[in-house]
Amino acid sequence: MTKSHFLPASAIDTDEMPKLPADGRRHELARATVSMIAERGLEGLRTRDVAARVGLNIATLHYYFATKADLIAGAVEYIVEQSRHVHAPLVYAGTGTALDHLHQEFADARFYQTAHTELWMASHELSLRAFHDPAIARMITTKDAYWHNSVAEILADGVREGIFRADLNAHTATDILLSFFRGVGLVALDTDAFNQACAEIERWLLAASRTNHAPYVSTSMEKAGNPL
Repeated sequence: MTKSHFLPASAIDTDEMPKLPADGRRHELARATVSMIAERGLEGLRTRDVAARVGLNIATLHYYFATKADLIAGAVEYIVEQSRHVHAPLVYAGTGTALDHLHQEFADARFYQTAHTELWMASHELSLRAFHDPAIARMITTKDAYWHNSVAEILADGVREGIFRADLNAHTATDILLSFFRGVGLVALDTDAFNQACAEIERWLLAASRTNHAPYVSTSMEKAGNPL
């Protein structure tokens, strides 16, 4: 069974995105960049301001990140790194079924919207910029391809387990799910509306014999995940 990831780890496995080593200052600079992207957007990102935020001069920043593009790549790596380790509390025990893993995807999406908004907002900002910036597009394409495969595996497992509809096209359904995950952060859905949307998605995915299951319900406990 695949493990649920909001932004999968292998998003960083590309030549355009250098690894972020276990170096305190590089980590601080990448984190400050994410924070500034969330606050100001990429248009407002200034390397001098990033350096100042962590108490460094611009020359020291360039020692760790030679160019602004490298700094942005480090920010993407930071987002991916956090997504590997920072999740909503598990919504299931043991290995879980495909439906449990889908519920975890829902929980993680809500968790990032409510408890880690900087990561969520910076990720959206980078995704939007990808339409106009080929370098960022390559980073986002790699990330999204792995995310797509991860969710598609959950759905394919569910079909094999008899949980999801036998006629479900896992890859097409994944396109729809990822569109929901991306879009839900751009509208102000309260908890009830989010739960209703998730319930509708489940009804669409589930096999007829499984329609009496208990649907996913978002709770305030999703704010209690692992800290950054």
